[in-house]
Amino acid sequence: MGMLRGPLAGLTVALALFHAAAAVGASRPAPGTVSPAAGAGNPTLFTATFTDADGWRDLDTVWFTLRSRLEPARSVRVLYRVATNRLSFNGGTAWRGSAGPGAFVALAGTWGRLYVRHCRASGVGATLTLRLYLGVKAGLEDRDLEVLIAARDRSGLTSAWKIAGARRAPSSKVFAFPVFPADNPWNTDISAAPVHPNSDAFIASIGASTGLHPDFGTAWEGSPIGIPYVRIGGAQPQVPISFYYPDESDPGPYPIPGAALIEGGPYASGDRHILLVDVDNLLLWEIYDARRVTGGWAAGSGAKFDLTSNALRPDGWTSADAAGLPILAGLVRYEEAQAGAINHALRFTASRTQRGYIHPATHFASSSTDAALPPMGLRVRLKAGYDTSGFPAPARVVLEALKKYGMILADNGSDWFISGAPNENWDDEALAAIRAVKGADFEAVYTGPILR
Repeated sequence: MGMLRGPLAGLTVALALFHAAAAVGASRPAPGTVSPAAGAGNPTLFTATFTDADGWRDLDTVWFTLRSRLEPARSVRVLYRVATNRLSFNGGTAWRGSAGPGAFVALAGTWGRLYVRHCRASGVGATLTLRLYLGVKAGLEDRDLEVLIAARDRSGLTSAWKIAGARRAPSSKVFAFPVFPADNPWNTDISAAPVHPNSDAFIASIGASTGLHPDFGTAWEGSPIGIPYVRIGGAQPQVPISFYYPDESDPGPYPIPGAALIEGGPYASGDRHILLVDVDNLLLWEIYDARRVTGGWAAGSGAKFDLTSNALRPDGWTSADAAGLPILAGLVRYEEAQAGAINHALRFTASRTQRGYIHPATHFASSSTDAALPPMGLRVRLKAGYDTSGFPAPARVVLEALKKYGMILADNGSDWFISGAPNENWDDEALAAIRAVKGADFEAVYTGPILR
């Protein structure tokens, strides 16, 4: 029999050690449960429990593994040592780490990534609870996965591996729903639209010498970069939600799954957007500053959009975005870039805006009446003569979309930050090439009057 190599070899050796351990004593540790045991999030916040009759501090090491059912060599594994409070990660090549839960790092491998910043460990009585924020890459996407856990105590007694769940990892290659009709403003070609008479002032106020910034990618300081979205079905149960801007929010309940993806990760302190796409009914639900509370959720604001309609929010209303716009419509999405074309406008931010908006925006977020500042909903495009031929493929796709569809100002934030969805398969270095493009390479276009 040949020698096993690769990730499967390590797991096989571990299994052999477990079966060789002495099976005596009531204090043998036991793997508990994993939640969610099923689902489609990527990344996913897993909660795993382990028990020891002598108390959770008697546990020495616990293991968590996601592996492909049909190709067990494709796996991601996490090891946590209780005494040192350290996590190690094997994403398919070698063990990496160690890092304490909550550290601002992300440990990556061939098949996945562990966002350590959003991991937590705690113990009560006989039970250790480990929370792991774990994402899978292309090698495990669109595959049936098994979730396995095991434990060892300080005396060396070990449990058997327990299959604690099974899940289907989502694919990032298919975007199987329309985002508004073809004649929606987001999907309209503005390459021939007239230049706005105040274009130079708007561009100067945002920063003519400031470079574009792709605010999306894989990970930064232990968090996913970008605004995630989740596909849900029409049967997804709806849960109560309250808003602290209720007058301009669509009331709950909202169909928020238990493993909802939150912008920045489950313990983020930023905008904490949740975007939900009901692919059965073609409805989009978006939430700002979402936080789980007893019995449901609390948030800043929320909006519901019909993906088959061009209807706008009422004038003066916000959404989950300052400008009252849908966020999903303006995200750079990995599967589009891979396909070679982005056929819609993109979302961007500016640090200073004026008290006004241009449709399809319906809300302003400033008290300034300075006419040189851009209004919400302002649309800008990359100048037609800008040469994109020397850019890496994903950056070139983004820039060509900015020539044809432009980008729409949607929120106050860092100047020229372009929004996108995080994905484990982005090439961050290739995306960074976008920063070479400056504000002066853009022009504002006229798409309607400024409303106040």
